[in-house]
Amino acid sequence: MKKYTYKDWLDGKLILKYDYIIPKGETPILGEWNDFNADEDILLIKRKQKEIFDERVANLLEKYKSVFNKEIEASKEFEEHCRLTLNQIDSIFTGVLTPTEFIRTEYWNCVFLYKDLCEIQGYYKNTIIRGVEVDYAFINSPRMNYQRQGVNSQIYAHTLYLFRKWVETLQSQKIETKTNKPTAPVLGFFCSLINTLGIDKKNETESAIVYCERICVKFKLPYTDRVRQNYNVNETKKLMQALTEKVLPLIDNETKILVQKYLDSKLPSKQNLYA
Repeated sequence: MKKYTYKDWLDGKLILKYDYIIPKGETPILGEWNDFNADEDILLIKRKQKEIFDERVANLLEKYKSVFNKEIEASKEFEEHCRLTLNQIDSIFTGVLTPTEFIRTEYWNCVFLYKDLCEIQGYYKNTIIRGVEVDYAFINSPRMNYQRQGVNSQIYAHTLYLFRKWVETLQSQKIETKTNKPTAPVLGFFCSLINTLGIDKKNETESAIVYCERICVKFKLPYTDRVRQNYNVNETKKLMQALTEKVLPLIDNETKILVQKYLDSKLPSKQNLYA
């Protein structure tokens, strides 16, 4: 019996019988691992299969990221969209399956075959959670004539897992940005300091509204009417500390030095805090 090589598999002359669809009337050569010449051929095939798997996952993930980025640009409720998206993914991975041929998802409104969802949940449970090593035997050469239509369940499951981690990161970054965003009293205090220190003086005819908005635009800081309302806010240790932590890292170095020098003159040095 003829033994085959890695090149035979790569060229599509031999199809591994672990996952394939052959049109009626076609009679391609089907093979198993023991039909190859040497262990080296099998090693090369498995290495190529993993490379194909990783490439398909990466391409699909970029597609999902691109679509999601467009969605959050249009969405008026970023956090809610993230929450519903993550809930949908969790439902796909761990939801109770009704044994019907087709299953429709609630938030994404897409349809899965029952068989595919079972495979997706199996991959998530065994490979993602339990850490069972992936068997890439289902990957055939991209040069093979009999390619499956659509996305393979294991590739989809792995991509969906990575996509979920990416959405979670986006969500946490948004929360962190929101938490670290300087408040209106801090920005109002900053505007008054810029005027007091002569860094950019307020014109006599310039209203607080115009001045604060101009300063915020100049230093690329968020402006709201509440910034203007806090323009003449009283200096406090808490405000000065917040200014140091939330505004100074966002402005140019020259201005930062001048403001920091003023703050240092007002705040006790660390070595004197407990004197």
